[in-house]
Formats: sequence, structure tokens, C-alpha cells
Amino acid sequence: VYAATGTSSLSNLVIRQNTASTSGGGLYATGSLTLAGATIKGNQANGTANTTGGGGIFINDGTLTFATTASYIGLVNEGNTAKNGAGLYIGKLSSSKMATVTFTVAPTIGYNVASGNGGGIYDSTSNDITYPSGLSLTDNSAGNGGGLYKVLSNTATLNGVSLLRNTATNNGGGIYVKAGTTTLNGLSVVNNTASNNGGGLAVYGGTLEFASGTNTIGGSSANKNEAKNGAGIYVYGGTVNFDVAPTISYNTASTDGGGIYTKVAMTMPSG
Repeated sequence: VYAATGTSSLSNLVIRQNTASTSGGGLYATGSLTLAGATIKGNQANGTANTTGGGGIFINDGTLTFATTASYIGLVNEGNTAKNGAGLYIGKLSSSKMATVTFTVAPTIGYNVASGNGGGIYDSTSNDITYPSGLSLTDNSAGNGGGLYKVLSNTATLNGVSLLRNTATNNGGGIYVKAGTTTLNGLSVVNNTASNNGGGLAVYGGTLEFASGTNTIGGSSANKNEAKNGAGIYVYGGTVNFDVAPTISYNTASTDGGGIYTKVAMTMPSG
């Protein structure tokens, strides 16, 4: 489906087993698109440039709204594939044209495979995004940012988001933060894996802020995150702020930093 200028609404439909030579295997949107009860699975985008992706959905201008009824982007044995943002690629066409994504209801984004970055979501817009409670990023995989790859200067707010069993062959099994501000309010990060750094979270720039709620990274032996270094959190650059104390426990590093591995100064909170 190619949704250009104007307004489109897609309800209770299945978009399956489609291929795009560059971006947007299932959906490519530059206008205003509303999804309600859509299932987008088994699609692929074959572009190799860093600005291509979106095996399931590609939007780099206009507005995408998840409304009314939950949608599914990727299902078991039928995940979407792309270089970046295998499930959902959120980008920008220019400094004045960039994607806006809003959520009335939370979708489930799972089983998507990116050969580059952002198995579940590739967030490269300059517009702020609030990811809602109930959003599940599950069983996605990528080189970096198995669940979510955050690359530009916008603010991404995660409210009650769950990251479960995502995998990175490099860094950031759950989330990879490269720039901007990522605000966490009641995040659950369990059973994620990175072959190198940051099984749960990898911070290479920007700001990661534990703002409110109960943020759990690991939490039990059955829910541990795993990596070579920084199985819970790996901090290479940027800033990590703690307005509330997260729970970081039972994570396993094969080399250093089972809980946290940091290369920058960090003030740990009480509690």
C-alpha cells in the first residue's frame, strides 16, 4: 500500500507477503494514515541505503495514527524484514518534512528482523513521540537496537512499554540510544540479548532518563538480559539521569558489568 498526499484510513485488513525494492514492504506513507486493527506481516523492503527500511511500515513525512483497535506488525514465523526498522521506520524527508506518529491504542510489534538497525522500530524523526502503555516490542532482532533504535534529536517518551526477547548481533538488545532524549516511565526490559554491549539498553549518545514509575531491567533469574559487557545497561557516551531508581538485577555479562557498564561519569540514585 502506498499512501501519498491526502488522508487514508485502513481498518481490519491484512497486508502480507509483499516486497518493495527500497522501502515500505507493507505500507509506505507520506500523507495522513490511520490504522485500526491492521495485521502487517511477512513483508520485506530490500533497500540497502541507510535511509531505507520499513519492512512493515515506512513513514518519512505526514502522520501515522494507530487508532481504535490494536494492530500487529509482524507475527511468529511471519515477521517483516528490512535493513532498518524492519517493523516500523519513522523518518524525515527533509528538515521541514518529517514523520509524526501518534497512538490511540498500542500496537504489538514482534518477530521482525533488521539486518542493520532497529528490529522493531527505527526512530529517526525530529518530532517528539510518546510510545504508550501496552506497547510490546517482542522477539525482534537487528544489528543494533533489537527492539528500538533511537537516532535523532527528538524526545522519545516510553510509558509502560515492554521489551521482551529482542536480540542485537552488536549492541542494544532492547534499546539503542544514539541521540536526543529517551524518557522512561515504567519500562520493562527482560530477556533481551546483545552479542557485544548492552543486553537491555545501550547508550552511545543523547540522554537516557529514568523519569517515573517502576523501571525493571531484568528482575529475576528467568528474566535476565545478557551481553558481553553491560548486560543491563551499557553507557559509552551521552548522559544517564535518574529521577527514580530502576531495578537492575539478575542480568548476566560474559565479560564485564552484569548490571551496568559505563564509560562516562554517572551519579547513581539511592534505592
